[in-house]
Amino acid sequence: MKILVFGASRGTGLLCVERALALGHSVVAVSRNADTIAVNHESLTKLNGDFNNKESVTQAVKQVVPDAVIISVGAKSLKIFKDNPNFFSAGTECVISALRTCAPNARLVILSAMGTKTSGTRQNYPWILRTFLLDWILAGPFDDHERQEEMVKASGLNWTIALPSGLTDYPASGKSLRETDPTKRVPLWIARDDVAQFLVEACTSLEWQGKSVTLGG
Repeated sequence: MKILVFGASRGTGLLCVERALALGHSVVAVSRNADTIAVNHESLTKLNGDFNNKESVTQAVKQVVPDAVIISVGAKSLKIFKDNPNFFSAGTECVISALRTCAPNARLVILSAMGTKTSGTRQNYPWILRTFLLDWILAGPFDDHERQEEMVKASGLNWTIALPSGLTDYPASGKSLRETDPTKRVPLWIARDDVAQFLVEACTSLEWQGKSVTLGG
């Protein structure tokens, strides 16, 4: 399978690249500075691209014609959402538009977050975390994740939305919980590598198609 990864230079996105390559997939990793992607492999192509630039995204999708796309883009700081409150959703809109034109049958796998109002998973966090973390400190990114999720669900594409709890850099446990019922509680932390494993798996598995999946370690 040919998998196109946006946000591939670090964090969960980089782990997705490594996971996909280990499973024998052909991977195209997109980043503004693709040379900084710290993986080299015969089945890996590094591509310079801007997730928030429609022409750049369209060119990448048209060039690759992927079987699946993973959006695992992270913000380096909260300041990004003051300058561009639609950082996640605007880039996702670019990807959706490009897929509709160039690869309408491709799987679209999105990294969002547990606690968005649109997913119904907000009650999984204690009141104090909802109030001070989600509604105040992280209000910008969570509001935008909600716009992103609504856009993906209305896209008409073959989508999966991942909703992980708090991300850690611990080694993968391989025992993460995956729940499609938003009322089911999961642990409040999960290893990034466990999330990456799910994102890559969702590119091929029909089990998660058209579903929002809560992930906890």
